[in-house]
Amino acid sequence: MLYIIYSKQKDLINREIKRITKNRLKEINEFTFIKIDAENTTYEEIAFECSALPLGYDNKLVVVNYAPFLKEAKKKKNADNDYASLKETLLNLDDNIDVIFTLNEDEFTSKHELSEVIRNNAKVISFKPITKDDWPKYVEQYFIKRDANITKDAVNELAKRTEGDLSRFHNEANKLMLYTNNVTLVDIVSFVSKPLEENAFLLTEALLRGKISTALEIYSDLKIKNFEPVALLPVIASQFRFINQVKYLSDCGLNESSIASNLRANPYRVRKSMQVAYKISQTKINNVLDK
Repeated sequence: MLYIIYSKQKDLINREIKRITKNRLKEINEFTFIKIDAENTTYEEIAFECSALPLGYDNKLVVVNYAPFLKEAKKKKNADNDYASLKETLLNLDDNIDVIFTLNEDEFTSKHELSEVIRNNAKVISFKPITKDDWPKYVEQYFIKRDANITKDAVNELAKRTEGDLSRFHNEANKLMLYTNNVTLVDIVSFVSKPLEENAFLLTEALLRGKISTALEIYSDLKIKNFEPVALLPVIASQFRFINQVKYLSDCGLNESSIASNLRANPYRVRKSMQVAYKISQTKINNVLDK
């Protein structure tokens, strides 16, 4: 059977692949389960893998990732007439061979001929992105399904700290459940680090206000959680540039909502940056950015 699975969340794609694999393959090994990077594989090689059953096995599953024709972002190195064999294979797929194409996007809009073949002959599976409002519900249900308890404030904080990143959420949630089946806010604060950008903003704010002890405390906490200083520096620089933009637009007479709209930024981030910008001169910001 032919499938196309697409979503921005790779974790959801991988979970669906695991489900299909479990249902379709009696034995999973290097002969029955094949992964292909389509960007670095010829159409003929993909066609061969999708048409040949391994000796001694009744079923095979092929996962094709990064197929350029699904996005039309760039042309494959092969000439367009080279995909004839793959098209023919997909149109006449063996009943014992399953082929899954994946697309790490919210939409499947490509008009390439191969994409049309897949669209017209495949089972299409898509996962819509979890909205900001639905994210806490997803967090809570994830724990409930695994017979673990989590308090409401812990749900909200975990949702905030994982920022809609499903892969990171699963990793953090699974680590928490290894520690306890009754997750509280204290556990989230103790074991789940804040997003790097939020820590960088707090660190920047502390530095600008001369709160050196607070800045060192945030920095020490980041080091404990394995954030490297070299990775932190460009994020802090980005915070200063953002404050600089906010201050400039504010001085031009724009209000908070207008600044947020102009910079396409979260209004809360703009509000916090305005509070900092009021207490620092343009000259100081320029000096920091120069350094």
